[in-house]
Amino acid sequence: MKIRRLAASRARMLVSATCLASLTFHASASYGAPAADVNPSNTITIVAGTYGRNCGQQEGNATLDLARRCNGQTACTYMLTGDVAGGGVLSCRSDLTAQWQCGDGQTHAAALAPGAAPGDRLLLGCREFPGAGK
Repeated sequence: MKIRRLAASRARMLVSATCLASLTFHASASYGAPAADVNPSNTITIVAGTYGRNCGQQEGNATLDLARRCNGQTACTYMLTGDVAGGGVLSCRSDLTAQWQCGDGQTHAAALAPGAAPGDRLLLGCREFPGAGK
């Protein structure tokens, strides 16, 4: 009985350590630390970013901030901040749109629905994830 508990405890520790290592890798990759094996042709190049387009805000008002935080990465979790959101219209539920290119030369896009607020996150990526359907 004691041996089973010890084996189960070791298995839980191994799973926990594996999950922690995985989370640590993904967090650093998402927030600006490019991996050592990054292929420059698969990195993000921001084309445009707009906060509040649906509320009549100037097209491209978030482009510089998106580029500063995401260019050169294979994946980027862009968190909307008060600096960008501060220019929104208070009476309008603003959206956030982003367009970027990867090494394939195609333009990719992602958006947060109207109501996007500081702290909301948008995921941009150029990584190819093999999996079901590939």
